[in-house]
Amino acid sequence: MRLLFIFILFLSLNYAYAQQKPNWQDGVIVLRDGSIIESEIAFNPVLIEGLVLIKTEDAVKNFTPLYVDYFLLQNTDGAGNTKFYSLPIELKNQGITRYFFFEVCYESSSIALLKRDFQPLDFSKPKIKPVKRVVQKWFLIDPANGELRLIRDDKKIDRKTLFSSFNKYEDEMRDYISENRLKLTETEELIQALQYFTSLKEKE
Repeated sequence: MRLLFIFILFLSLNYAYAQQKPNWQDGVIVLRDGSIIESEIAFNPVLIEGLVLIKTEDAVKNFTPLYVDYFLLQNTDGAGNTKFYSLPIELKNQGITRYFFFEVCYESSSIALLKRDFQPLDFSKPKIKPVKRVVQKWFLIDPANGELRLIRDDKKIDRKTLFSSFNKYEDEMRDYISENRLKLTETEELIQALQYFTSLKEKE
């Protein structure tokens, strides 16, 4: 029965994805086997983990995070690229580890801010489909050990986890955020705070 449910869910996800028109952008995808593919790429967060499509000469191929190391999308304004990592998360309530795509918002040698935007599925309808509201999660990652720390779950900021991530600079960061009146509800404000944290680390 469980396998039947998973199969039906898989078909429903494919159907839901097929209803959305891909937004193609030039980019580069690096697979876990070391393959590097330059192509038009479309990224769509309908699946909770995320799904990447690439155009080849004769077909459109799709990759889940399990097979991808990272990929780059050229920004539509031509100014640089947006980077996405594929990283594992342990689902404690399920006892399994799954890979997800994370957009890189800020990255330094000391800390990185990653986020996941995805559309949860609505199981109340006759046909399973994504809801219109996009859920957002923010994570901090320590490049030294690769530890992911969830600091925003949808609309709620976990300030305790955020400040504990600054370790010995927690007091300095609290002062800086207070003096600059940063609410940290917007990505730009959090990036400003992380840039200051990076400057403190670089002085060590």
